[in-house]
Amino acid sequence: HYRVPAHVIHVIPNAVGDAFFATSHEAPRETFRLLSIGRLTNQKRVDRIIDACALLTIPYSLTIAGYGEERAKLEECARRAGVIATFVGPQDDTQMRELHRMHDVFLISSEREGGTPLSVLEACAGGLPIIAGDVPGVRELVATHGILTSPTPKEFAADIESFTVSSRVNGVHDDDPRLIEPERRGLFG
Repeated sequence: HYRVPAHVIHVIPNAVGDAFFATSHEAPRETFRLLSIGRLTNQKRVDRIIDACALLTIPYSLTIAGYGEERAKLEECARRAGVIATFVGPQDDTQMRELHRMHDVFLISSEREGGTPLSVLEACAGGLPIIAGDVPGVRELVATHGILTSPTPKEFAADIESFTVSSRVNGVHDDDPRLIEPERRGLFG
């Protein structure tokens, strides 16, 4: 259509700053710490994460970072569902690295992605395990080193609980074949 030969076109995904690779994680606690970072819009479907948390039978905490027109609606969704969620608003790189360090797993439940989500790349770079809805753009990053799930609250909740049990028994990353440490997966170096 533009008369550019396909062999000269190269896709360059989002880039991640070097500082995200230096993240170390706190030791797991009794309360499983869940993190979602992204725009608070209908496309990101953070409501699915909140609804999944309402189904959990394990002790957990949920932190949601980001901004967008859906924030008030999501806060009300959490309140109605009885989910204690901490909405921390937009975060700079230093604050996001600290959030990565303080949490046990990263969650993303987008309806669709228009490319490669930077929040997923940053979580991968920091070695944070990921549970994600199986949608294009996310699938390619998470398929070999995270848990892809049906983007429904019930499936998200089941995979969060399954991963929680696995990480407490075996240590994060150690025995879940769906998760591979960043240095072993070859994605970042």
